[in-house]
Amino acid sequence: MKYITYILIAVFLSSVLFASLPVTFFNQENVVTLRCTNQKVDVSELQKSAEIIRARLRTMGVDSFRLALEDSVIKIRFANSIQAEQLKDVLLVRGFFGFHETEDKNKLITYLSDNKLLDHLLELSNISDSRSELGRFNRSDLGKANSIVSAINKELSDHNLKLAWSNYPVSEDQWALSLIYSKSVLDGASIVEATADTDKSSASTSINLKMNEVGAKLWKVVTSRNINKEIAIVIDGEVYFAPTVRSEITGGNCMITGDFSGDEADRLLGLILHGPLPLDFELK
Repeated sequence: MKYITYILIAVFLSSVLFASLPVTFFNQENVVTLRCTNQKVDVSELQKSAEIIRARLRTMGVDSFRLALEDSVIKIRFANSIQAEQLKDVLLVRGFFGFHETEDKNKLITYLSDNKLLDHLLELSNISDSRSELGRFNRSDLGKANSIVSAINKELSDHNLKLAWSNYPVSEDQWALSLIYSKSVLDGASIVEATADTDKSSASTSINLKMNEVGAKLWKVVTSRNINKEIAIVIDGEVYFAPTVRSEITGGNCMITGDFSGDEADRLLGLILHGPLPLDFELK
């Protein structure tokens, strides 16, 4: 009798729960399906990827979603199709985060055996005043520029340098190309705390990072040798920000300010706080 009662209660509760959700919660267009592209998929790594995605979404303020694993696929069902469309791209980000020192773009010529490639690249760009930013490129020229950048980066690899694109258009549909060191001086493992604050008077948002003891000591050294130089904040090889260091920073603190909204700041926090995905995914 108790067994039947429990079943009835369970059925009643589930019907109440599902009835409280909007009908759109069950539409297929609300579902984002991520297929793992790795040849061999370890179940534990797939589960860890799902846990990281879940944590990222919650940090981004997304609560109404369901996540399920099917073979080498992760399915995320959102509350509505608008949310699914807005978040699908950020779900594919591996999330390898790091601080990279930058190099003076004027020194680029000294690392290349043939300056013709650089000349062709500069012909496509709008010159930038930034120390490490080689130039800014229109969307229509990105294809041509990418092939040249790949060739230049092959030569730069021997010098621990590379040209890296900005993650987003920095001005009027133009992408910035910066000269950075390939290896990061600090990565996400050094970050123990990350918060976003919005200035009510200016409505500007800043991201505040707190580093562990080891990271704080290294950050002091890195900032002291990069005064009046940019340090690039890179995720998955793309430059998100490249703020100029004005003074040596002690205490392991870092404030990132920029022209981004509260939602964009939350997305960055989601990527910074929870580490990289152990697997690669594509939209199915």
